[in-house]
Amino acid sequence: MRNILNNIFIGFALIAFILVSCNTKGSEPATLQDAQGNNPTAQTPLKPIPAKPANDVAQTNEAQKQIVINALKQKVASEQAMQKGKVEKTNQYGMKDGVFKKLTNTTNNKTYETADNKSLREKFYASLDWIEKTIEDFGKIIAQIEADATHKGTWTADLIKAGQNIQEELDKVNTQIDAKKDKLNSLSLEKLNELKVNFEKIEKSKKTWKTFVDEVIADHTADKGSIKNDVQKLAAHIKTSYDKDIKAAPKSTKDTGAEIKKILDEIK
Repeated sequence: MRNILNNIFIGFALIAFILVSCNTKGSEPATLQDAQGNNPTAQTPLKPIPAKPANDVAQTNEAQKQIVINALKQKVASEQAMQKGKVEKTNQYGMKDGVFKKLTNTTNNKTYETADNKSLREKFYASLDWIEKTIEDFGKIIAQIEADATHKGTWTADLIKAGQNIQEELDKVNTQIDAKKDKLNSLSLEKLNELKVNFEKIEKSKKTWKTFVDEVIADHTADKGSIKNDVQKLAAHIKTSYDKDIKAAPKSTKDTGAEIKKILDEIK
């Protein structure tokens, strides 16, 4: 009887073992399939993105350089066109007696209204884009301040030379770029961009100067703060804007011009 029970027990054990083994083997493919189904990258490997050919990169670089070069040439041409054919009026836009005769060029010790200082006067006119009404109106304001004993000699020099020096640096840079315009492509894109940024700094200085002059004229015309007939108030009004926006401009413009020259000197 004991042998019969042992045989039955062994038989059940064998059957259980066989069933467990079959179930384990049968479930493996399903598990693998589930893993693959939940992970698309396991079925489709990612393809590497091909790098751009070297010649494509070079072409893109050259195209970008040409854009910057064209922009620089256009800036130079625009400034040249503004000044082309301009001829000074014989009365020096009303500034001859009241302003220019009061200002001396320390380089040649001659006053500004003389023929020897014509180029300096023209720099001042060009700083205001040779707009006659602006030059005349601003000249009257400077003359009004110059006629006052308290401010005599001070603002004439500061205001005339501010515009003159900013324009002088811009003209210098224009001449340097124009002289090397056919060789600008020899500079790297980085250097060309640096050149353009510095050029635009000088342009911005001139724009700030012109805005300053326009606002002084507008405020004077509108008698803002009762400045029209009160020289003390007028001078104080101008000084506030001058100190904030213009006083440092000639020096910073000259420094920027030196940076531009340094870049252009790399062109052989």
